Amino acid sequence: MTLKYLLPILLCLSINLSAQPDRVFGINWDIGEVRFTSVNINTGSVDILSDPINADYIWPGVSDFDPIEKRYFYLKREGDEEMGVISLDASNGELISDVQLDLPETTGANPFVFISHLGYNWMDEKLYGILLQREEVGEGLIYLVTIDENTGAVDFISNEPIDEIPVIASGNSDIDPVNRRFIYVTEDRIYTIDLDTGEAIHSPMINYPPATELQYAANTTYDYQNDIIYCLHYLNVVDANGVGQFGDLRLASIDPVNGDLTIISTERISKDGFTSGDCDIDPALNRFLYIRQDTLHVVRLSDGIELSKVSIQNIDDTFTPLVNMAYDDLSVIDPAIIPMDMGNNIFLNTGESLELNVWLGDDVFYLWNDGSTDAIRNVSTPGIYTVTITRGGFTIEGSITIEVGTTSNENLAGDIIFEINPNPASEFLQYKIENIELVDGVLSILDIENKNLWSKSIQNNIGRINLNSFANGTYFLKYETAAGLRIIKKIVIQK
Repeated sequence: MTLKYLLPILLCLSINLSAQPDRVFGINWDIGEVRFTSVNINTGSVDILSDPINADYIWPGVSDFDPIEKRYFYLKREGDEEMGVISLDASNGELISDVQLDLPETTGANPFVFISHLGYNWMDEKLYGILLQREEVGEGLIYLVTIDENTGAVDFISNEPIDEIPVIASGNSDIDPVNRRFIYVTEDRIYTIDLDTGEAIHSPMINYPPATELQYAANTTYDYQNDIIYCLHYLNVVDANGVGQFGDLRLASIDPVNGDLTIISTERISKDGFTSGDCDIDPALNRFLYIRQDTLHVVRLSDGIELSKVSIQNIDDTFTPLVNMAYDDLSVIDPAIIPMDMGNNIFLNTGESLELNVWLGDDVFYLWNDGSTDAIRNVSTPGIYTVTITRGGFTIEGSITIEVGTTSNENLAGDIIFEINPNPASEFLQYKIENIELVDGVLSILDIENKNLWSKSIQNNIGRINLNSFANGTYFLKYETAAGLRIIKKIVIQK
């Protein structure tokens, strides 16, 4: 018997400042012409990086950035129907590719088909998009597709649509490159779509705060380093007669599982119009960046307070100041090891095997502590499995513990709440155990070689562990009862 276990992975990047310019990328656009540009975040000065490129129309917010190869992608339209994908070298503005999209054939009377959103996964080096198929009017079917940047070929990942929706919300999507998900937000729902199957993992209604005025989520971006979805919450402010006066913008987050929208900014960060999709995130410096008309706003992620705003110094008034913004948050990556959360320990019945899957891309190097270099592998032997993943000058490292136990113990472990904090810890570690009648058991701290370094019998569900005798590094905290129940948590000690 083989069990498949796709490891949930979370990157936590450690990034330092560098001497590179603090800037965002985007395009200036006028009817018939596009220029690739950058804007200095501190001064608002604009640098034209490319020669003019022909384009009748640009889809707002339909762009993305490759932080490894330093490439910028966006979609354009020529004429009434032709769509193309552009790839540019962000280091010098040179055109890498300009191909017309080869959209798949669809059925129905007078079908209207186009790519509404774009996302580049820099781990597997693929472009993904949302394809909308509909009649001339009415609701449309949405699909997740792949886009070949060299040929323009567009292919369905699944033949079944994700959903049928009435309106496309421009600029409301992003990629989770590590857990391999495409995040897409409409006016009333947030979709988490599996990159491998093209199916929605979650698609809850967005739960907005109580309000009588129009409100929606715009300019969505995903912080894959901390697993948070951010957006701008738009609220239509009206006067005493019910007439709309302006739009109230605040930073917010959205829970992709239950759809709860939480407003972060206690004060309005700007009002009136803003450009759809013109936002990005800088987790290293705790910043959300967005453009409102011709102003670049920088907002602190933790509390939604505006840190700065600068006027974009447009070189030519006939062009938009900057649209389809992207921030290169990996330009200052630290080569130190990046910790990877691979979840809790796994229990197997005797004779069972288990598939561990940490695949992130074909050009990624994988190395397990037993010498295996496979991203996907079967294991049946208990122990601690550590994997190191490298690409583009950075290293990811994570561990998972395989335990042999009975099915009853496995189910019981799933019901028990075993919490530890803080993590990383320095001097002390707090623990709490819930949903179990008899807490009596043993707590142990193990090193990454599974050697027992410390043990203590406990009878209380809440306690504290002194870590002063432990050196900095990665360890495992194991809770085990006389009945054979085991729960293991990875802990990091940083002093």
